[in-house]
Amino acid sequence: MTFMQQPVIRLSAVVALLFTFFCSPPTETEKDLLEMERVWQYCKIYSIWQEFIPDDPVSVYDYPGEIVDGLPDSLHSDTVHYSMYWPSGTVPPGLFAGSGFTGSAGQAYGLPVYYAQLTDKTLYIRIKEFSEYSNESGQTVSTFSLLQAIPASSPNVIVDLRSNGGGNIDICTLSIDLFLEKDIPYIGAIYRKNVKEIGDTGWAYDTLSDAWKATKTGDRFEGKNIVVLTDCHTASAAEIFAAGLRDGVPGAQLYGTVTFGKGIGQYIFSLASGAAIKLTGFKFERAGGEEISRQYNKKGITPDMPKQTVVKRNGLFWVDSLIIAAGEKLEPGFENNYDRAIMSDLARNNDRFSESCSLFGAAKFLRPEDLPVY
Repeated sequence: MTFMQQPVIRLSAVVALLFTFFCSPPTETEKDLLEMERVWQYCKIYSIWQEFIPDDPVSVYDYPGEIVDGLPDSLHSDTVHYSMYWPSGTVPPGLFAGSGFTGSAGQAYGLPVYYAQLTDKTLYIRIKEFSEYSNESGQTVSTFSLLQAIPASSPNVIVDLRSNGGGNIDICTLSIDLFLEKDIPYIGAIYRKNVKEIGDTGWAYDTLSDAWKATKTGDRFEGKNIVVLTDCHTASAAEIFAAGLRDGVPGAQLYGTVTFGKGIGQYIFSLASGAAIKLTGFKFERAGGEEISRQYNKKGITPDMPKQTVVKRNGLFWVDSLIIAAGEKLEPGFENNYDRAIMSDLARNNDRFSESCSLFGAAKFLRPEDLPVY
């Protein structure tokens, strides 16, 4: 059924409802009917689920969310749906406008990125999420811009993605470009067929598209020796970043525990009422490695060095065992050369990573609403 063939839902009823809406305050029932019409329009016209949605939602469904609740999800599973509807007034803060961070340079651990020079040769970078926000001066700051500002003279870089739940994919891909040579493929994407195209009626998804590639050259962290730290809370865009560095940077390694396993992404549609719909639109797979391990959704990405984080006191200072292991990989003798005070500060801040993930267990799979929406 094409867009031009779409039936008109109770046209006279909708016209009468709109007349009532503009001439007098609408009742709650009238608001629900208008919202149901909006949800129907998006699901029927802008997504692949047209064949699953009756042409007369007012007669079939009791409330707008029911339309979304029943949608099958061929990109994920038969039991867990990555479709969601937020009624007007309940849309999570920051859903369309960044993360809402307001940290300043003096509040380093409140920012999505911070770094520390552990030795003359080894730089540590912690990426907490991929986001964009306005700081206290009204300037736009992002994970990407903060990474751009980091001094990059060290030959070795530890990138810490533990407990990074993801974020904005556009910010993630910009950030990956800082590490990869131009035209290096780093992730493959499978898209639902014409997910935003008016009139599309198919629901089968496309085969693997051409892999996403780095677009620039000569950036800050190209040519570095890289170790990426992951845990079971490394998810979504952070997994794209981890896989991108692992498969796109020669010699890069992953240390830690199996990642979360969210290899899918969602489109967010905002409605005129202030409500929103989240629909799964694409699935990712790694651009490199053995074919059996490229699909990581619900399975997670297995590190090269499976090692649980242990944060403990070492004399007067604290240490993070995973940072130590990564440092030794990059710089033999690292354990005798790193800055004790800086490591202690990092380790105490990273204490929540300790023993939080099973070393060899499968990634824990949470409810869709527990995950980033990007």
